Amino acid sequence: MLLPPTLPLLTSETVLLFPGTSIRLRVCSPAQCQLIEDVARTGGIVGTVLSRQDSAEASASWHAVGCCATLGSHRRMRDGTWQVTLRGRLRFRVCGEASAWGEPVRPYPVVRVQALYEAPALAHEMRQLRDEIRRALEDYGRLVGAPPDSVAPLFVKLDLEGLVNYLSARLSWSPLEKQALLECPTIERRCRRLIALLSYRTMEGRLGLDPERGIDA
Repeated sequence: MLLPPTLPLLTSETVLLFPGTSIRLRVCSPAQCQLIEDVARTGGIVGTVLSRQDSAEASASWHAVGCCATLGSHRRMRDGTWQVTLRGRLRFRVCGEASAWGEPVRPYPVVRVQALYEAPALAHEMRQLRDEIRRALEDYGRLVGAPPDSVAPLFVKLDLEGLVNYLSARLSWSPLEKQALLECPTIERRCRRLIALLSYRTMEGRLGLDPERGIDA
């Protein structure tokens, strides 16, 4: 996928996208509703990023690494809000705000971006990582009471990249834990971090702590 040099930004305090995953959300703020209306009209791509909670500067009010998305089903509600489905495509790094010279004023941020492509893991590494993440996921699943047969279908349907991104997006990680996973430069690194998180949560559960809480919860 080729990334355009600039992207409109859809920011969120809690929701993150990973490549190959989808989310359905309600867009309520006037600025973000205008963004969705513009993207729906042009068929463009939107950048999704996690908002920062620790910055008073507008230029640093979001994390630098995000995931671009295409707009799937979308519907404007009677109250003016939007119900949309976004499909994650490719990670990117924010390089700065785009110049507004000669452009119409927009109520949402538009930024310059750099695509972050990921090299695939080697075949022998993929087999080893799939085995390791399956053991970690089964241990964690037993602890939280997941059905014993809930893990196997994931390993049939998804390759390593799809599996890692799906688990990164769907398991009950905190927003900061998900951001750390998204920032991993390769699928191998993301997989190893995911295994470490699963193992840590499993250990916490065995010590009597809530295994589904986040580090910043």
